[in-house]
Amino acid sequence: MSDREFMEGELPNTLTAQGCILACATVRGVFYAAVQERRSSKVWALVVLIKRGRGYYNCTYKEMEERDGPVEDHCPVRILELLSPLPACSHDEEYCRLCNAEIALEGGQWNSRALPGQRPDVAGPRCIRGYPIGAAAPDGSAPLHEPGGTASCSTCWARNWRERCRANDERERQARRRAKAVRPGTRVRFGRPLQFSNGEQRDTFIFVTRSTFRAPDSNDRYSIPRWRIDHEFKIISPPLA
Repeated sequence: MSDREFMEGELPNTLTAQGCILACATVRGVFYAAVQERRSSKVWALVVLIKRGRGYYNCTYKEMEERDGPVEDHCPVRILELLSPLPACSHDEEYCRLCNAEIALEGGQWNSRALPGQRPDVAGPRCIRGYPIGAAAPDGSAPLHEPGGTASCSTCWARNWRERCRANDERERQARRRAKAVRPGTRVRFGRPLQFSNGEQRDTFIFVTRSTFRAPDSNDRYSIPRWRIDHEFKIISPPLA
């Protein structure tokens, strides 16, 4: 069963009775689809995170649409091109880029205010709620608010998601073009040392084929999946003639 057939069986009202899939693709374990509503002819994006495993419950999924603000943002451009244009919207407020809280510049410092029903301690200059895991100021406390976040608006979330998808597609296209110069025997250096399962850390390799490299000082082989896209690198020397 294809992913499309599976999702149409799981979401029959959305994908068959009330709408239909115009185009779809599964990228990195995420199912993306352009769905057209039968009544309005509006086309929107469906994003489904799929996890596969062993045992009886060997496939689980979580679906959302583009207006929900999906984190996964590698939807193919051919699907994005089918989506209906988003309505224009504008927001005068500023939002924190770390936690998306509404913030205001007060005395040279960006501060948030407690919304109705919230505790007063969520207000102030720091991202008390919702800031990314691991984000911290130099003193170890929560980071200060910074402008540049997205408004709490489903249209803005969808627009931001589409822009991220297009930016990722362009970045990957450039990475693939750059990788065409890497032929067997080319010595490359990655932007940071890579950690391997045997405990080694290396940043310089000689390309063998596909995702296989070898160490410059030995015949040890290393597998670096998706090296063209996921890692910055530069060519140190071309292959020997």
